[in-house]
Amino acid sequence: MSSFTMLKPIDFEECLGDTPRFRSHLEVHEAQISKLESHIEKTIKQCKKYIEAGRAFSQASKLFMETLTLMGLQVCDDAQIKVGP
Repeated sequence: MSSFTMLKPIDFEECLGDTPRFRSHLEVHEAQISKLESHIEKTIKQCKKYIEAGRAFSQASKLFMETLTLMGLQVCDDAQIKVGP
């Protein structure tokens, strides 16, 4: 996993002169921004998958509980299993 380092701001005076040093700093900043954008895109994709998995889990849990409830109702109506008078 790559780490992000906090970059120092580019000096405005330096950009007016368009010096080689300015160009070098600009390239470093652009590369860092590109990495960050890539990580943000991956994070968004994973977040969407995580949300979808949560929805699927919730739906499966609901269906499972409905099935158990129906089974319980059916068992309670069975005369052989019924307890009491």
